[in-house]
Amino acid sequence: MLSPLEIKDLLSGGGAALDLFRQKSTQAIYAANLSASLVERELIDDSQMMRLIELLRTDGV
Repeated sequence: MLSPLEIKDLLSGGGAALDLFRQKSTQAIYAANLSASLVERELIDDSQMMRLIELLRTDGV
């Protein structure tokens, strides 16, 4: 599962949380548990969720 900070970094093209994740991960992530509660708690909106899915589908983390 990606943290909200990692998700925000993915959507903005990079950041400290995503950098740390990549340093500690040995393989690219192409799928993640993207809980609907992220949208319900207004951490991201529907369009950001769709963009995140597309980023993971095409580029990985």
